[in-house]
Amino acid sequence: MNTPRIYAESVKSMVNSNYSEKSVDAMFQAESMLDDEMYTKQKYAGMDSSTKQGFMIYECDEISACNDVCDYYND
Repeated sequence: MNTPRIYAESVKSMVNSNYSEKSVDAMFQAESMLDDEMYTKQKYAGMDSSTKQGFMIYECDEISACNDVCDYYND
């Protein structure tokens, strides 16, 4: 996935369609993807692969535990 390219295409689409609702929504999605990509790059900066893998497993376990609690109270 080439997020900067998707972002650039969304900008062109938004301008060409005179800021229609659909193009503004696509722009929001592209900005969100770009933000997520930058956050991920910064979060894992300087880690070797084993440290990164351990951190990702920890995050997945934490998300899973939160989902279990949500499921318990909402089922």
